[in-house]
Amino acid sequence: MLLDKKYHGELDATSQGQMLAAQTTAKGSAGYVAIELVRGTLNIVIEAGKHSYVLDYQLPETGGM
Repeated sequence: MLLDKKYHGELDATSQGQMLAAQTTAKGSAGYVAIELVRGTLNIVIEAGKHSYVLDYQLPETGGM
């Protein structure tokens, strides 16, 4: 599966990636691996000489499997 995403907010970015999945003959047994390249801009928090990132995110609801 090819991935094509857009991020908005503090993280303003686009990404592209790929996911590979495999299923075995055993019921409910499967696995996957994915890699994604993200290009964009992220605001950094600098307080008392320390650098950090604060990420708030929300995943879309799905119908489940």
